[in-house]
Amino acid sequence: MHTQILYGQVLTDLKDFLKNNELEQAKTVLTDTEHLHPLSAENVVFQRYKARYKI
Repeated sequence: MHTQILYGQVLTDLKDFLKNNELEQAKTVLTDTEHLHPLSAENVVFQRYKARYKI
């Protein structure tokens, strides 16, 4: 759930920056958040969750 909220905040920031033609700020948001896993990625945390709850 935390990741979904975070992605919502990132998307909101990007939309605002792009709407106002603030490209440098948009690039900074992308650079600062590039370490985040896509929601669909089966990263280590997701795999451990699946294993623990036998999903």
